[in-house]
Amino acid sequence: MTEFSPADVHLKPLRAFDAVARYRSFSRAAAELGRTQTTVSLQVRELERQLGSRLVERTTRRVSLTDSGAKLAEALEAGFRAIDLGLVLARRRAEGHRGRILLACVPSLSASRLPRILSTFPKGTTTRIDVEELNSSEIVTALLGDRVDLGVGPCGDVLPPEITFAPAVEEPLCAVLASGTKFPGRAGICLESLAKLSLVTLSGSVLLQRTLEKVSRNCGVRLISTAEVRHVGTAVAMALAGLGTAIVPRLALPDRILDNMVVLPIVDPPVTRRVGILTRRDRPMNPTMVKLGRHIRSALSRSLRCASFTGAP
Repeated sequence: MTEFSPADVHLKPLRAFDAVARYRSFSRAAAELGRTQTTVSLQVRELERQLGSRLVERTTRRVSLTDSGAKLAEALEAGFRAIDLGLVLARRRAEGHRGRILLACVPSLSASRLPRILSTFPKGTTTRIDVEELNSSEIVTALLGDRVDLGVGPCGDVLPPEITFAPAVEEPLCAVLASGTKFPGRAGICLESLAKLSLVTLSGSVLLQRTLEKVSRNCGVRLISTAEVRHVGTAVAMALAGLGTAIVPRLALPDRILDNMVVLPIVDPPVTRRVGILTRRDRPMNPTMVKLGRHIRSALSRSLRCASFTGAP
């Protein structure tokens, strides 16, 4: 017997056998594959010859699988499922380069800044921009998995070598209090003062939490979180209800602060996060994606310059 190599087996006989195994019928398999019944039968026989094992028992009334055939059919079902999924994802990726951009954005920016930024972007031949709301670590995972074209969000201290970061702004973190709440100072609030307050923090923003913990630890200050919520809107609403002081990024809030809230930057020391565009280093972007990244960076920078703080009681 000649030496067997799986690489010598072509895809068409495998597809033919897979269809026969699923339908237990050569005619129905042929109809699915768009081939003649004779062709399908010959392809299955060729596969059996290459494997040196009978896979199908044929009678005039029924088609059944041998033990070898059943094992191969089970393996092919899982294998073709993975192949088909990969082909679909590759097709979607190709469509993204023909008029569709897949954008991932952290929720703190997707709800507050991104809609206006996208509304001012001249898309040209781009028919649509799909947005997926992910936290910072999920954005990196999505980029590594080739599920999105670019990400908008903060950058951690260490990124995988495949990911590149183009900074847009150094965004301050701030404390949100209900109007009328007593607080020391007007220009900002220091960590020592925050340590005396009940804080509402964002559970979904891992980098924000780590930044706060790192700065407070370096300063020998212990911050107390009495409530964790996932969304900025919930944290602000809890603060306005008098349930604590919300710690949120400045760009997650509107430019103009409402009269019913006080927004103070964290000072002494200031606490910030770097926000910008994340992309795959080894995946060249088309010109529209490059323009979109530049547009978002520029718009975020302008937004921060326009954002005000208030210390009015």
